[in-house]
Amino acid sequence: MKKILLVAVLLSVAFISCKKEKDKPEPKSQAAKEEELIKAYLTEKNISAKKDAASGLYYYIEAPGTGMRPSSLSRVTVNYKSEALTTGKEISSGTNVNFWLPDTITGWKIGLPLICKGGKIVLFAPSDLAFKNGYVGIVPANTVVIFYIELLDVTTPE
Repeated sequence: MKKILLVAVLLSVAFISCKKEKDKPEPKSQAAKEEELIKAYLTEKNISAKKDAASGLYYYIEAPGTGMRPSSLSRVTVNYKSEALTTGKEISSGTNVNFWLPDTITGWKIGLPLICKGGKIVLFAPSDLAFKNGYVGIVPANTVVIFYIELLDVTTPE
């Protein structure tokens, strides 16, 4: 009898240890959820945005600009503001911010080359193209971000 009880306890422990914990959302399901949030926002605000099919980035160009278009290696100067799509809470902003395009977030690498110097673009970036897992205390994980960007200057390395 003790052997049967021991086997039952061991099997119970084995089954309990194999129980899956609540997993993190799968990337595809998270991406689909975020796309639905973006689409609902665009519909609610009556915004006619385009989608970059390869990345999932939604955007609309307020002004195309003239002159030089940034390449993937350009140094750019921008005015920008970012906010969380679901709350409208401002995340960050800056004026005359200068950086190398390869050193920024993926959404900007995709979006900024769509306009020229002097142009303005609004990006609706799923979390994987923005802050991904977030910044502790500033941006929660899986936050869809709206970026309002004005491209002030473009320089390309020689």
